[in-house]
Parts: sequence; structure tokens; C-alpha cells
Amino acid sequence: ETEIKTHEKETEQIQRIAFFGFLLNFGLMAMKAVLAYFSGSLAITASVIDSATDSIASLILFIGLKLSARKTQAFPLGLYKIENLLSATVALFIFFAGYEIARHAFSSAPTQPDISLSIILLIAGATVAIIIFGQYAIAVGRKTESPTMIAEGRHRQVDALVNLAWLYYYVQ
Repeated sequence: ETEIKTHEKETEQIQRIAFFGFLLNFGLMAMKAVLAYFSGSLAITASVIDSATDSIASLILFIGLKLSARKTQAFPLGLYKIENLLSATVALFIFFAGYEIARHAFSSAPTQPDISLSIILLIAGATVAIIIFGQYAIAVGRKTESPTMIAEGRHRQVDALVNLAWLYYYVQ
């Protein structure tokens, strides 16, 4: 019985992290959309696309994790295998985001963006939040043996690297 309660607490923790991931992605998408509008930066616009697909993936992840914990007569241990399918779904969203960013980059006429110090500071702050969230998701994923949380954390690390590359380009 103690093992069941521990598993239920871990499941709730994973679901909570997935929901916070959705909120983080949605907030980043909104912030970056405003920054892209005012700066005219193709890189920030690409990041908006990435954050939008991340938001959708995070929402699917949250819903899927809720479903995976449900128990039925046919599946008395729950639908926990859904979590593995969700990891693959997150990977597809990462691929889709990359495709959309590349498509947008090659189809737009280049313009000189207006990147101010406030934009750089906001992107830097967002990057720190992404790094912290990603590390936390990986740690919880390892502790709970959740492949979805580990994938979510790794995904955040990739997002942080992209932001760091962007920051490096504009700061130098």
C-alpha cells in the first residue's frame, strides 16, 4: 500500500510538472510573439513557432499523463504505456518545429531586426527559466523512471541551447 501511495504521489508530481511545462511554453510563446513583432527578428519569430509547438506538445503530454494514470477493468495497472507513446509524440513535435522554422527562414526576405538591450535581457531570463525547468524535469524523470519527463527535460536543454546561440549572435 505504501508503494501504491508513493507511485500515486510520483504520478501527481509528473502531471504537475507537465502542466507547468505547458504554462512555461505558453508564456514564452506569448512573450516571444511580442518581441518578434517589435523587433522584426526572424530568429525570434522562429522561436515563437518553436514555443507554439512546444505548448501544444506540453498540453498533449499533460492530457496523456492524466489518461495514463487512469485504471480500468481491462487495464487494472493503468494505461501507463501511453507515456511511451507521448515521448514519441514530443519527438515528432520537435521535428515539426524544426521544419517550420527552416521553412520560414528560407521563404522570408531577410530584414535587419531591431534588437534592443531589453529584448536581449528578456530572452536571457527566459533561457535561465528554460534551463532550470529542464534540469528539474530530468531529475524528476530519473527519480520516477519517467521517460516522458526525461524527454521533456532534454527538449528544454535543446531550447536553451538555441536561445544561447541567438544571444551569443546578438551580444557579440
